[in-house]
Amino acid sequence: MQEHLSSGDEHRPPFIDYLNAGDNPPASESGSAKPPPPPPQPVAVAARRPATPLLWFLTFLLTLLVFIVLLDLVAGVRLIERISYSIGRGQQRAALETLENAQLTSFSHASKLVAEGVVRSVVPIEALDANGDADLLSSFMGSPEGSIRSGQGSGVIVDDEGYVLTNHHVIAGAKKILVHLPDRSPVLARVVGYDPLTDLAVLKVDAGGLLGLNWGNSDELESGDPVWAVGSPYGLDNSITMGIVSAKGRHNVNASLNGGQRPRYENYLQTDAAVNPGNSGGALVNIRGELVGINTAIVGPTYQGISFAIPSRMAREVYESIRENNGVFNRGWLGVRLEQLTHSRRTELGIEERGGALVVEVIPDSPAEKAGLSAGDLIVQWGDQKVADQRELLWQVATTPPGSEVEIVILRDQEQQTLSVSLVDWPSELP
Repeated sequence: MQEHLSSGDEHRPPFIDYLNAGDNPPASESGSAKPPPPPPQPVAVAARRPATPLLWFLTFLLTLLVFIVLLDLVAGVRLIERISYSIGRGQQRAALETLENAQLTSFSHASKLVAEGVVRSVVPIEALDANGDADLLSSFMGSPEGSIRSGQGSGVIVDDEGYVLTNHHVIAGAKKILVHLPDRSPVLARVVGYDPLTDLAVLKVDAGGLLGLNWGNSDELESGDPVWAVGSPYGLDNSITMGIVSAKGRHNVNASLNGGQRPRYENYLQTDAAVNPGNSGGALVNIRGELVGINTAIVGPTYQGISFAIPSRMAREVYESIRENNGVFNRGWLGVRLEQLTHSRRTELGIEERGGALVVEVIPDSPAEKAGLSAGDLIVQWGDQKVADQRELLWQVATTPPGSEVEIVILRDQEQQTLSVSLVDWPSELP
């Protein structure tokens, strides 16, 4: 049997099956009994040896945790006392930190998005008075001196089809008009129509791939709202400045309109966004990049911190009317002369109700005379719209299509009456 054992097997002890063996161990070959080998130590005994150090470690952690909790309780009481003592100052500091770390960062990002989203929709406009057709396509800043006298301005693409809105005084008297589209050669523009009484004009260019700005609601603006002015001051294309709405409803301002006649309908937005010659006709946008005004005028020959824009509500009504009526802004005509009511004038006339437009003269054979209006009447409502003052009424009448019949509410001798008036087109003989 030994010849079948390998060298390793010669030193291996006999196999003993302790799990199946009985109480008596097997006998050796010599017949003498060998003492049983010591039983193996149970595994569980070896595993329980580190139990005491682990218990000490857990006890230490528990003690440390209790100590930390006690310290936190003491510190927490002190912290509550300090917060209670300086809660007002803490709130102020927190507000300032929020402005610095969150709001200003977001505002900066929004401002960059405004610039990126609107500059390609605001284009330089060159009004040309040329000697013949020479150099019609010369660069915006490089026309040969003496051959072309150019007027610089800006325009806003308001429709993807190529409709451009600008100021009337930018293109007034021009023989040819060039629009400088982004990344393209200048293109000739066609005048669709214009309205000097609001200082607005609509142009059309034949070009594809244009992106018109979305209209915003200028009535929603409040003083302090941020706005951005976009245009080409002094021929510097794609210039953008930022400011706030300083006031609304400005009129009779001592503004420079590049020599143009002051418009009849004034309801300007006043801002402190930097606007200079060449910005006329450019865009005033809100924080969403929506068109809320057309930059029109400044105080003095150069920017002095005050600029004016035609509100988008007025600009949009003129633009849509010109497009729909083959280049003509059809405005209604009532035939009255109105007075701006001051507080002292109201007291003098005994008019307690706020708002309204006072009629001081009725033109003979006008819609007003035919409707029964007379001097001294206070018009307080036009259709379903309240009349804030005489300038509001002028615009409400102007934007009502000729031929429309409108019910108006007046105060006559402190009594309220309702009249019906049928508007006609603006008479051509009137200035």
